[in-house]
Amino acid sequence: MNVNKAIIKQNKSLKRVLFFNCFIFVSAILLFIFFPQMVMGVKAILMGLIMVSLVFMTSKVEENYLKYKIVKSRMYIKTGIMDSTTVVRSDKVAIVHTENSKKEMKIIIVSSCKGKRRNFKSADSNIFGKNKKLNNYFKKIKNKNCNLRFFYTEIVNGGYNKYKLLNDIYIYCEEAFFSDDAIDNIKLYKNIE
Repeated sequence: MNVNKAIIKQNKSLKRVLFFNCFIFVSAILLFIFFPQMVMGVKAILMGLIMVSLVFMTSKVEENYLKYKIVKSRMYIKTGIMDSTTVVRSDKVAIVHTENSKKEMKIIIVSSCKGKRRNFKSADSNIFGKNKKLNNYFKKIKNKNCNLRFFYTEIVNGGYNKYKLLNDIYIYCEEAFFSDDAIDNIKLYKNIE
């Protein structure tokens, strides 16, 4: 699977959906303006159509929105239109793990430093669920650095753009431990079998 082609395809699909919904939204508003003598039932249907198209457009954009930049040793990650920016220090990242693959991939970043935003949650020994290898590795890191507190954040939105982010995390976070799933997804991005 070529992830760069999938990203281009995802962006084109998003543009098509947004264009179609904008067309519906604008045409419904124009009908309101130019035909004020319409029956009340038709007006109610048009209002519902406007609301549905607005909600659908917002959810689609929110689902595929992921912007990030890397400045010195900090990664600024924004995963939604109205979401605050998550700041991750690349030298403090301890573990990077992914769940699922393709568009539904979820990136979990465990850091020894809490970011400036509320997106970080306190990490306990069971954040990786049933993955015993990662749970044991996290316990080992926690026992080695018992005076440090660990926090984690999850990156869920972004579609296929998360593959680029994961690759950049792999490049800039040299001291982090990457799970087998994360390595497989990086290989998928780089087209390595």
